[in-house]
Amino acid sequence: MRDNSLIDRAKPVLLLAEDNALIRRLLAASLDDDAFTIVAVARGEQAIEAVLQRSPAVAVLDIYMPGKTGIEICRTIRETPATRNCVVIMLTGSSEAEDRALALAAGANSYLTKPFSPAQLRTLVHNALSGHRSAGYESNDVYSSGSPQPSASSGEEADK
Repeated sequence: MRDNSLIDRAKPVLLLAEDNALIRRLLAASLDDDAFTIVAVARGEQAIEAVLQRSPAVAVLDIYMPGKTGIEICRTIRETPATRNCVVIMLTGSSEAEDRALALAAGANSYLTKPFSPAQLRTLVHNALSGHRSAGYESNDVYSSGSPQPSASSGEEADK
């Protein structure tokens, strides 16, 4: 019999922090992949706990959640030595310039607004997983639902 806990610990962790259960399930289903282990949480405090216990390689965070916000979670990720290189993708309903600025200032690598393209998010996650261990990974990409999708070979920032 295989010990799945050892297998799961060997894979990079993808943290999904989204308070809306339907969107959280959609995210988990659309990102389900054998390349990583998904940890999905509904509250900010749960996300902080997952950051400290699981050291995710990639975190997809909603900004407005009960308890801690995605911005606070992002700051915790950047302040924790084990997760400093974690790639943070903000996925939020807010297209406000102030929220984008706060997220990027907190250390988010990308900002994607809802409604979102699951294919676009998958591309961002896979690009992040292939480059997250590289020193200095910082794309600071900002995408809205009308923005062009990033390609696997493109490191350019989308038009804002």
